[in-house]
Amino acid sequence: MLLSLTAEEFFGVLLLAVGMQLIAGVVMCFDAQKRVFGQAMLASIGILLVVGFSFCTILLVNG
Repeated sequence: MLLSLTAEEFFGVLLLAVGMQLIAGVVMCFDAQKRVFGQAMLASIGILLVVGFSFCTILLVNG
């Protein structure tokens, strides 16, 4: 299914998934039993953003 999406649609799906992961991570941080998993979800979003912006910057500078 994802192969049939255009670039704009795929970006929308990706943005929606990251937003849902952010909301789920924040909600899980308030539950004592799921706090570590929520923190891991938020950390993974941070890593994704750092790597993504670094990759885009490298492409823009070298392009």
